[in-house]
Amino acid sequence: MNRLHVSDRFRLIDLALLLFISFALTMTLSMIDPDLPSNQPTSPVSCEFFNTSGQLPQELQVVNWNIAKEPLAKVREALHNTSVNLLVLQESAVDEGFLFSPGHRALETTGVALESRVSPSKVCHWQSFEPIMLTPKAAIAASFPIAGSEDELLVINLHGVNFSWLLGTWKRQIRTAALLAKSHKGPIILAGDLNTWRYERSRFIKQVAEELGLAQPAYVEDNRTAPFGYPLDWILSRGINWTEVSAPNAELSDHNPILATGIIVTTAAED
Repeated sequence: MNRLHVSDRFRLIDLALLLFISFALTMTLSMIDPDLPSNQPTSPVSCEFFNTSGQLPQELQVVNWNIAKEPLAKVREALHNTSVNLLVLQESAVDEGFLFSPGHRALETTGVALESRVSPSKVCHWQSFEPIMLTPKAAIAASFPIAGSEDELLVINLHGVNFSWLLGTWKRQIRTAALLAKSHKGPIILAGDLNTWRYERSRFIKQVAEELGLAQPAYVEDNRTAPFGYPLDWILSRGINWTEVSAPNAELSDHNPILATGIIVTTAAED
């Protein structure tokens, strides 16, 4: 039997130590949220205004889903038995029928998307960037007129920064959405894959929601993807009475969709 020489044992110890140092350095870098000069942690919010004659009905059917870059044709097929008048997607490809904000760019551009039969009166975009890697995470906000009301529904769709361990970049991203919500007087839906995969993130979202007067719906079935026991995907709202909300299991993506049906509570339009 070959015996390991003392020098060989030391080489193995050196190798193990090198691997440990490399791992520790990687973990340390992942915890830093640097304000790198080449990219801001969050880009400025850019908004456009439109003339629109369309109006959302007060009865609302919403799907919020991170589709993990799956083709939109497969998404529509998966939802073929679902009545939807507001589709809120993350990791979606570009499609002419969607309001779109770009995020990750590789072989194809993916980002966050909103689809409605009604044209918005305002659309806002912004990006946040993963620390170190600078991978962009997209967000979009759109205001929709509501039938029989002087109010508009503000819908914010957000894909949360993932690797902001100290939470600085991620919190800036959430606060940007909160500022848009604070300036809106009507009903609001804040939805998306917020990447709340640990307690501190989940607690912060609940704190921001309370400050904005947003509430979570009660789930009839809650199979939201929760890799460490904390759901990643959310619908938070005010001014909407949800009649049924569920998160059923789905095979298309590594995230399960949230299906929500409700009625928008509005201020009647003046004659």
